[in-house]
Amino acid sequence: MDPKKAANALAWAVAEMERRYDILAEVGVRDITGYNEAVGRSELGDGDALADAAPDADGDVDDEADAPADAPSVKFDHSFSSSASGPAKWSGSAEELGAVHDASSGVAAPKVPMEPTCLHRHLPYVLVVVDELNDLMMVAARDVEESVCRIAQMARAVGIHLVLATQRPSVDVITGLIKANIPSRLAFSVSSLADSRVILDQPGAERLIGKGDMLLLGASSSVPRRIQGPWVTQSEVRAVVAHWRRQRLPDYIEGVASSTETSLGGKAVGDEDEELLAAAMELVVRSQLGSTSMLQRKLRVGFARAGRLMDLLERRGIVGPSEGSKARAVLMTPEELEQTSRR
Repeated sequence: MDPKKAANALAWAVAEMERRYDILAEVGVRDITGYNEAVGRSELGDGDALADAAPDADGDVDDEADAPADAPSVKFDHSFSSSASGPAKWSGSAEELGAVHDASSGVAAPKVPMEPTCLHRHLPYVLVVVDELNDLMMVAARDVEESVCRIAQMARAVGIHLVLATQRPSVDVITGLIKANIPSRLAFSVSSLADSRVILDQPGAERLIGKGDMLLLGASSSVPRRIQGPWVTQSEVRAVVAHWRRQRLPDYIEGVASSTETSLGGKAVGDEDEELLAAAMELVVRSQLGSTSMLQRKLRVGFARAGRLMDLLERRGIVGPSEGSKARAVLMTPEELEQTSRR
């Protein structure tokens, strides 16, 4: 694969990680496990509607608080069932379906139930495998190191896991910043004590006999375990891949490795980010306040996305450089913004 496309795929993984963190912050859960469990229980709906609904004394949302005084009391029981042989349908008797009782006729008329809505979807786990890390470090060492470190630091909580592999375990490939953020290491037989220290921070890998002999250093222990990996033939690899393909056809995501770079420091900017960037520019210039926390409040985005928007504004010359905890200096006036928008 083209190393430049692989670097773009790492940048996509960072953007996907930030998107997932924004989703988790919006619904108020800690990690992907809690989010997927909440989606499975259909507890997540419209975020604004959930925020506006106030629970009553029993802990339930009171839907009758804003109802007119003469409105009939209606209760719903959303008993929804579906099967592979037929369309989805509502099941239960008239009383179970929340029938509305007509006092004039004494007949219970079935009430058409409300269709359940689900605005949040299940988040799948993502495994990012980087083979021959040294090829990527030769092409774009700074961008690859930054992406690898961000994924290794934060991505596990949102279901994105990273595996790095290289045949040249030197300090210019596995830098100290990368190694500090990789909790688990695995070393095959290496040629020197220095290579063993680069991978495991201790000797031992140089004494392995090869042929699948390896040392595994987990995140929960400082003592490596010696394990033996079996030899996998080409026919066995094909059999495993064929078994995966029989389970489900691949669903490819377009644009993961595409080189959609802009002049903003080589970062890919999508349509959604362009809209947020325009809104952030309007807020910063109109208020003459270059504050990341202000962007968080006004645009309702997470800290990571607000910081990225502020960095993009700095590259475009809208705000000045960061000065610690102080707000950035705004370099564009509202009159200049109006002239720019007219062009």
